[in-house]
Amino acid sequence: MQTNPKAWSRNSFVLLVTVWACLLFPTGVLSEEKEAERDKPIVLSDSARRALDLQTTIIRPKPVSVAISTVGKVEAIPTREFVQHAPLSGRVIEVLIKLGDRVAAGQTLAMLNSPEINILASETLQTKSQVESEIKRSRAELDAEISQARAQVELTQANYSRDKQLYEEQIGSLKTMQTSSAELKVAESRLQMASKKKEAVMEGLATKLKLTSDSLIRRLQQLGATSSHVQKMLKEQRTILYVPLVSAREGVISRIDTSPGQSIDPADPLFVVSDLRKVWATANIYENDMSAVSIGQPVELMVAAYPQKNFKGVVTFISSTVDAATRTLPVKVEINNSDLSLKPGMFATLSVLTSGSRSAILIPRNALIQDGDKYIVFVAETEGYRSVFVQIGKSFGKDVEIAGGVTPGQQVVVKGAFQLDAERLKLHGQTDLFTHPSEEAEEEHEGSESAAGRTTQSQTLLLLGIAFLLGIAITVLFFTFRGRRAAPPGPSKSLSPEQDQISSHAE
Repeated sequence: MQTNPKAWSRNSFVLLVTVWACLLFPTGVLSEEKEAERDKPIVLSDSARRALDLQTTIIRPKPVSVAISTVGKVEAIPTREFVQHAPLSGRVIEVLIKLGDRVAAGQTLAMLNSPEINILASETLQTKSQVESEIKRSRAELDAEISQARAQVELTQANYSRDKQLYEEQIGSLKTMQTSSAELKVAESRLQMASKKKEAVMEGLATKLKLTSDSLIRRLQQLGATSSHVQKMLKEQRTILYVPLVSAREGVISRIDTSPGQSIDPADPLFVVSDLRKVWATANIYENDMSAVSIGQPVELMVAAYPQKNFKGVVTFISSTVDAATRTLPVKVEINNSDLSLKPGMFATLSVLTSGSRSAILIPRNALIQDGDKYIVFVAETEGYRSVFVQIGKSFGKDVEIAGGVTPGQQVVVKGAFQLDAERLKLHGQTDLFTHPSEEAEEEHEGSESAAGRTTQSQTLLLLGIAFLLGIAITVLFFTFRGRRAAPPGPSKSLSPEQDQISSHAE
């Protein structure tokens, strides 16, 4: 019997296709079963629904502002950054703050030692001491002058009293009494002048002391000495050795350019204090959106660090030139950052809210359940609650736009979605996440179902392995036969009479 090559090739090809179909068929069946299981609605009793406190809402399109979306970067506002210098030359003794610390105005940043302030403190003490000595000397001289004038008044007063008594007794002359009276008035006038002279001189010297000391003390304070340092210096009559370097602004330490032991000059920047209660977000607007952007427009900003939070801002700057390389228009958005959540260098997503509007389906963010890289919502139907994959769009505060998966008029669960998701996972056999000690009977039943599932899975894998090996064998036979058919025919061999007879009989 001769084998028909064409028939063999055709039969082999059909068998090969059949084997590969068998190979792929179980996977498709499993996929369909899994899909059917996912679409199975969750049925709850009235008591279970009340226990879960489920709430639904009918979704309807709502008007939302048309926004221009772009990406940007958070930056500190340059005018809100302060570079702290030392007011004098010297050496840094100690740095008292760390990078990122939040400091108040007047807070000590470092301790400095400076010959300049030591010399000025010594000059202050010396000047104060000199003026005080001058005041003491002048007071003593004036007090002596007043004492002499008072003694002269007392002497002339006694002479006048005696001459007046003699005149009244008609012993002395009128002229003598009048002369004594004149001398008394002159002495009293000199005493009064001496007192006023002392008052004027003392007042002048006190003013000199105050002006001189205040000028030097003010200079000390400008160089960093505090009032307590000055009072201690004046009380103990000892010069100031160290002075604090204090912050002139409230903010966050964003840079430190000094270290203990470093020699410094007034021109050297030591710290940068950034006031981050307001920051910029810089972004680029494409050319076809430029006409829709204007100063004062509200902006919503989101960063990866706080995905559930929307930051509010306002467009405060629009560049007057377009970037020739990117064909974009640079803009800056000022954002309130009172809690310091935004950090310079963060990348952000910005939505510039224009005057236009459009319709969109919005649902609360809590109604969304993340399943891997997809999102699920639960739709209330007659049979129960069915999970539906949805495509999300932009965020609007606590609401999220739904771009696909549900249609207006459907009821979506907006409260209790997480509890429904737990029930969904139980239906899918993931009971290990929700095991409770009081569910022993259910665990035993689910354990038997899980064992049956594992048996079915093992049989499926065995079938897949056998089909795969059969496919390989048929493929090898097919290509082997084709190789023999393509080989050149050899010299024919003559058959013996017995072989020829058997062949003819077989035919």
